[in-house]
Amino acid sequence: MPRVALFPPGNPINPYMLNLANALRRQGVELFPGPWPLTQAWVRQNRGRIDILHFNWPSYYYAAPDLKQAVRDLLLFVRCVSLAQDCGYRIVWTVHNLFAHEIEQTEVDHLARVVLARLANALVIHCQSARDRLRDSLDRTGEDIFFIPHGHYIDVYPNYLSRQEARARLGLTEGEFVYLFFGYVRPYKGVSALIDAFKTQPGDSLRLIVAGHPHPASYVAELARHAGDDSRIRLDTKLIPAHEVQTYFNAADAVVLPFENVLTSGSLILALSFGKPVIAPALGGIPELVSEDIGVLYDPLRPTALAEALALLRSGLDLQRAGQNAYAKARALDWEPIGRQMADVYAYVLQKRVS
Repeated sequence: MPRVALFPPGNPINPYMLNLANALRRQGVELFPGPWPLTQAWVRQNRGRIDILHFNWPSYYYAAPDLKQAVRDLLLFVRCVSLAQDCGYRIVWTVHNLFAHEIEQTEVDHLARVVLARLANALVIHCQSARDRLRDSLDRTGEDIFFIPHGHYIDVYPNYLSRQEARARLGLTEGEFVYLFFGYVRPYKGVSALIDAFKTQPGDSLRLIVAGHPHPASYVAELARHAGDDSRIRLDTKLIPAHEVQTYFNAADAVVLPFENVLTSGSLILALSFGKPVIAPALGGIPELVSEDIGVLYDPLRPTALAEALALLRSGLDLQRAGQNAYAKARALDWEPIGRQMADVYAYVLQKRVS
């Protein structure tokens, strides 16, 4: 069976890597934590012990804010991956996002991804639309680009609170209509625009909750300025413990993901996993998951589109049925076949090495 090092080794906040690792182990794949930083010594020492280096978010390895340090880290990263190829390792890259969203040295990131796309023996994408993006931005095409869905987050977090219990914890009443933004609170996710759009909505019973860890911390002040004195808006800009995730989702009527730039969204998968209708832009892979019986998609280039989507969801969607459809969509993103498909990718690159 293949012996695979996963890069980066894990993220205590995002359960994606843990779910992937568990699914791969059930397929008999032997896993190793990819080191941080990656060094040429490690590559040489593990030659013959590990078959495949599987990268997920490569920017971890060259994301220094200082340009000189970022360039040094990039050169080390490229040398290590090139050496790995020379030593007989196979390289797999799951393209979660085409480019890093908030890296300071964007030119370094673009160069790194062009190089990694050229060196990788196989690319994994979570949405079909990524094929065109890879072709246009990284000049990468071929039969070695594999579509494998992003797995669901059902049962990853506790989920036993009723709607009434969740709302009581947040001080909400049954008669209020609650929009939720949940996840890392970052500028590229369009939270400021969401607040502005929400403020155009009439109704004292409407609520908007923004919940999640902010980055950078200064973004909180910007959000507070946008919210102003609108008492309908609640900013819970903090790290939400795993046991409290259910509180926010079970209290919400709908989840809003007003991204300005996106390819694959774990936040969307999480919303579907809690059975929530979704409002999101028609960008990246979102339209492949959000049909009109699950939520409302809008054109992000139209200034009033988000505000219109907020209103449309309340008036034009059967929310109970949409939630059921959302959960069914998530349930179909089962990790068992995903593990098998990823193991097949590993088998493909190892067979290509032999041939």
